[in-house]
Amino acid sequence: MSERGTMLYELLRHVRPLVLNSARVVEASLRGDGLSVGMRAVLEMLAERGPMTVPDIADRLDLARQGIQRHVNDLTVLGLVESRPNPAHRRSVLIVTTGTGDAVFTRIRSGELARLGAMASEHSDEEIATAVRVLAALNRDVRHHAAALREAGEPRGATEPHTATDARPTAGREATEPRGTAARGTADPRGTARHGTADPRGTADTRGTAARGTAASRGAAG
Repeated sequence: MSERGTMLYELLRHVRPLVLNSARVVEASLRGDGLSVGMRAVLEMLAERGPMTVPDIADRLDLARQGIQRHVNDLTVLGLVESRPNPAHRRSVLIVTTGTGDAVFTRIRSGELARLGAMASEHSDEEIATAVRVLAALNRDVRHHAAALREAGEPRGATEPHTATDARPTAGREATEPRGTAARGTADPRGTARHGTADPRGTADTRGTAARGTAASRGAAG
């Protein structure tokens, strides 16, 4: 048994409950603005990176384009984003935040960061920075495995079901509990024990957890 693998597995065991509980807390905090975790993720992507196409947003968030389009449609209705002509492609459009969208996301992010700043108080800034680097490296390597699966012809849906970032605000547990990758990825000890950490299928499931859980984890105190 690899001691290094065991240590990383122990790290990943914390990812599933972190994503689940972060999604619950964040979605509850967004309810007053009529947003879901997925809508927040799209808004964050646009606020940080500027104008993007729907396929580009989907690729960055590791989500299906259809789900991203639904989030964009909902954000448009709320007046938080709008579409503009894409000079690089006549048949596609760029999605951009409106002034209202920028203001809403700035307010949401400010509150989240203030609350997050009081968490994990027993750890130093250096330890937190190390944790960020380790998780980023794991995300990179797991995404590599997932990309290899797609190149081999495995459908995206086979390893990347919808998660909480695809959910619209609804009543009850389903509104905030991620399904699929977060629920049965390698962070889940049952899934890992069944597939084995060396199995690329089991590994690929954490791609969604690491990437799509980002929005929820960033706003865990929201």
